This record gives sequence, C-alpha cells and structure tokens, in this order.
Amino acid sequence: MKCNVSEAGWFPIYDIKADKINEPLQLSYKAQVYQNTGTDWNDIKLTLSTRRSKHEQCQAKRCS
Repeated sequence: MKCNVSEAGWFPIYDIKADKINEPLQLSYKAQVYQNTGTDWNDIKLTLSTRRSKHEQCQAKRCS
C-alpha cells in the first residue's frame, strides 16, 4: 500500500566533521522522520522523497 499523509514528513539533518583544520571535511546527510497519524508504523518500508504531493501543490497555488 502507498499513501501520502499530511501528519507525517521528514527534514534533512547534516553532520559536518573535521579531524584537522587543514584536512577535508566529512559530510553526512541524514533525515529526521516524524509522524503524528495516531497509527503505529512498526516494520514498514518507508521511502523519503523531496517531491511535493498533489495536495501540497494545490495548496501552494491557492496561497500564491
């Protein structure tokens, strides 16, 4: 089953580390996932996307 819900989402988190000031940085890209649907999401396959849903696109058009 696939579905989009407005009570769930994610945002990016970046970790930047350096061992020494004159060496390259190490960049890690992570995601903070949240959901407030009231339903347990145990053992699910989750796909993260930067694409906006059709619902979000329609709302953005009304607000602009």
